[in-house]
Amino acid sequence: MKKIRKILASTFLFATRVFMVDMIFRAINRKKILIYMLHGVVDDSDLNVTAWKPLGRHMRQGEFKKSLLTLANKYTFISLEQAVKIINGECPPVNNAAVLTFDDGMLNAYQNVNEVLTEMKIPATFYVATSYADKQKSYWFHSLDYAIQKNNGLNEILNADKNLSERVKGFKGKKKIFSQIKKYLKTNYPNDYDLQKIVESMILSIDKSLPDEIDKMAKKDPWLGVMGWKEIKAMRDNGFEIGSHTINHVRLDGVSEEDMRKELKQSKEIICKELIEEGISFCYPNGNYNNVVINCVKETGYTSAVTGEPGLNQIGENLMALKRINFPAKYNKQKLLLQASGLYRYFL
Repeated sequence: MKKIRKILASTFLFATRVFMVDMIFRAINRKKILIYMLHGVVDDSDLNVTAWKPLGRHMRQGEFKKSLLTLANKYTFISLEQAVKIINGECPPVNNAAVLTFDDGMLNAYQNVNEVLTEMKIPATFYVATSYADKQKSYWFHSLDYAIQKNNGLNEILNADKNLSERVKGFKGKKKIFSQIKKYLKTNYPNDYDLQKIVESMILSIDKSLPDEIDKMAKKDPWLGVMGWKEIKAMRDNGFEIGSHTINHVRLDGVSEEDMRKELKQSKEIICKELIEEGISFCYPNGNYNNVVINCVKETGYTSAVTGEPGLNQIGENLMALKRINFPAKYNKQKLLLQASGLYRYFL
């Protein structure tokens, strides 16, 4: 009995300390804007729809909703458009404001996020790569994920590349190995046009029928699927903002300046034409950017641009380099609130 009382007392003390720290930092940072970065959100029922499960992390709809309910008690969710106006000094600040942004325009965002945010009346911005929306094709990292789990695909890839095989040596489990494969590819092929061709050849080496199989799945599979214009327009009609993620989801600091300007200009023109919009925001693929890229984003006429740099945003912040924090994939109330309050560095 004494042991139980001691555990309860220590748990209560910890919870009290967390509450105090959260309250203090939330008060200190109340004028700053928290922008969250998310990707896919899947429903538990999706596990019954598809015959495979990705190695990459995906947030569950139930966890997502619990996190939003917790945050809604402490923060006010606003649109990115309103956040930009506040940062620009065009409208009064909102205490403890939070913004949701979703990268890649995943189909599961339309299937699972749309419902939750509409029900809770929470605004959000979704970033789409226009060539993927045109064809509803899968991103290279999702396609490779699927491919290496088919027909002993992982061994096929590692046997074909000694340097890659050496890179993953010592790592156990497909998830850790797949993570290292992605890092290896991004490091060795900074130009994403080249990287995408390499991945295509890898997938073909596993099974020549895989590209067609993946293309078919990408139009409906909750893990591989990407929103087409029909879904994107439905999201816009529900009041969500749509922004650009380039044409081909390329890291802009790894391509020529000519290609960079094309990716920025044409993707903006396509989105504005499809949605009959004028001012839209931008999201740097993979979070990669430099001063040349930032200047070009501004020259192209984007209203703002979000990065992968962790942090909160204050009035006067550079609108072409807004900071974001990763939305936690699993629900943990204490960690969620401490991260949001400004202690994000301890939860990277």
